[in-house]
Amino acid sequence: MKSMILAIVTLCVATVYGGVLAPAPLAFPPPPVAYAAAPGLALPPPPPLAYAAAPALAYPPPPPLAYAAGPAYGLPPPPPLAYSAAFPW
Repeated sequence: MKSMILAIVTLCVATVYGGVLAPAPLAFPPPPVAYAAAPGLALPPPPPLAYAAAPALAYPPPPPLAYAAGPAYGLPPPPPLAYSAAFPW
């Protein structure tokens, strides 16, 4: 019984490392030159310069100075003095 298990294990190990039951896996043949150089399988050409530099694809212009420095976006004014004195914490 032990010898049969040992024979099966040895056969499996030999198959994995040397190929007793099956030869080494066959590599795929290289593709023909016409297939490898087919233009349909290559990368597409880069976009034209006019498309790459189109202003619609660039970042929008920065906001005008009046919008960026608008008083509505600043800090609120400090509370009045009477309110500050009523709550001294």
